Amino acid sequence: MIFMRRRLFALLAAAAIIGPATAEEGPLPKEFEAIETIVVVFLENRSFVNLLPSFPGALGIAQSPPESILQRDRDGSVLLHLPPVWKNGSTTPDPAYPTSMQNVPFAIDEPPYDLPRSVLTVSPVHRFYQNRMQINDGKNDMFVAWTDVGSLVMGHYNPEGSYLYKLAKEFTLADQFFMAAFGGSNLNHLARLCLLASLQRRADEHARRTRRRGQSEACAGVAEVRARRAADLGP
Repeated sequence: MIFMRRRLFALLAAAAIIGPATAEEGPLPKEFEAIETIVVVFLENRSFVNLLPSFPGALGIAQSPPESILQRDRDGSVLLHLPPVWKNGSTTPDPAYPTSMQNVPFAIDEPPYDLPRSVLTVSPVHRFYQNRMQINDGKNDMFVAWTDVGSLVMGHYNPEGSYLYKLAKEFTLADQFFMAAFGGSNLNHLARLCLLASLQRRADEHARRTRRRGQSEACAGVAEVRARRAADLGP
C-alpha cells in the first residue's frame, strides 16, 4: 500500500521509478520540483483487505463478487467450510477459533473471536512456490489450501481507529495494488526496490529437490540482481 500527498505526485513518482531520466533526455518536468518526500508503507505479509477491508470509497470485501472470495481445496473443489486455525508450527487447532467456519472472510477482532490488533497472530507461510500456488493464476482462491495456519488467512481487522486508517484518509491509497511480483515476500522486496526479479538457475531441479524435502525456498540469484542493477546505475 502506497501513500503520497497527492495523486499527481504518485503518478509522477511512479514514472520516475519506472523510467528514470538520463542526461540525454533533458531536465525533469517542473512538477517534480513539488515532490519533497515519498513515503512507501510496505506491510509485509498483509493484504489490503486484511487491514483496511471496509475503507470508505476503496475496493474492499463488500465490493467483491461472492464467488471471488470462496476458497478452494487443492483439488480445485470449493471448500464446504474453512478448516481450523492451526497453532504456530503444528497441526493443533487454536482453541481461540472454532474448528469449522463458513467459507467467507471473518473479522478477527469481532465476536466470537474478539482478538484485538494488539494480540499477535501466528505468521503464515510466505515462500515463493506456496504463494504462487495460493494466487492460482490470479484467482486468489487457494490461500487456505496452501497455508500452514488454516483459515487465519481469511481473517481481517476493522480499520477504524488505527493509525493506518488515519494515514489512508490523508494520503493517496493504492487500494488496487496487490503486489509487485507474484511470489512471496523476498521477491516482492527485490521487485519493488530493484525493478528486477531474482533469477533461479536450474529451476526444475530446484523444485524437485525442495519438494522432496517437503518445503520450498525463495528464489536464488539475489547477488546477481544487485550486481546487474549496480552496473545499470553506474558509479
